[in-house]
Amino acid sequence: MHEQQRRPVAELDDVGGNAVDRHPALVRRPVDVQPGGSLRRAVAVAQGGRVFWHAAVYPVAQMRIAIDIDSTLHHYWDLFALLARRRFGVALAYDEQVTWDIVQLRREQVAALVAESHRPEHVLGAAPYEGAVETVAGWHADGHFIHVTSHRSTAAHESTAAWLQRIGLPYDDLHCSWDKVTRCSELDIDVLIDDSPQNILRAQEAGIVPATIAHPWNRELCHEEGVICATDWRDLGDQLAPLLAARLRAR
Repeated sequence: MHEQQRRPVAELDDVGGNAVDRHPALVRRPVDVQPGGSLRRAVAVAQGGRVFWHAAVYPVAQMRIAIDIDSTLHHYWDLFALLARRRFGVALAYDEQVTWDIVQLRREQVAALVAESHRPEHVLGAAPYEGAVETVAGWHADGHFIHVTSHRSTAAHESTAAWLQRIGLPYDDLHCSWDKVTRCSELDIDVLIDDSPQNILRAQEAGIVPATIAHPWNRELCHEEGVICATDWRDLGDQLAPLLAARLRAR
């Protein structure tokens, strides 16, 4: 059982016809997502005397924000470099990693290290970046939808959910899959915070505002128009504040 399944049972609204939230402006199309820590109401549709569960209808927040985990919510490189040295005897210097590809390792070696780094003991032992939890919690408190997204395999979902609970980071949806941007488009995400250059560019092509914490491998994109690039989470919060405030004022 995932940790979020232990949270309080949602209340039900028994409504006739189409399932809607109490305020039509807060409703978009249904999406098949599993609720995280903030959902408190679910919707059932009564038709012909029978009650049907709606696939998944959630209140749409003022801004829909997707957030990567590794190298975005926490500093991942030190763990990856430690495992590379221990397992393959390869030294990986953070400051020298100016491309996304790790040329010192074969593809299968990188895959093995990524899988090892996502074992429960490593996931649960990660320390979030300073200011990350506080910034995201502030967004969530303001009513913004938080979608946590990762290239981690589905096998890491449970330990990832446990880690998010341990550090106290509120969210509405957690999704582990390879194709983040497609899922973001399905959820009508407005902002994607991710360190991958490929995801930054794909998000921009999909009409999603890309934002990132600067790293050697994505620093060149900081000069691209429309890319929000921050030195740390407090800087990121400051840079995104006007965008989020504009949505709040439009309520």
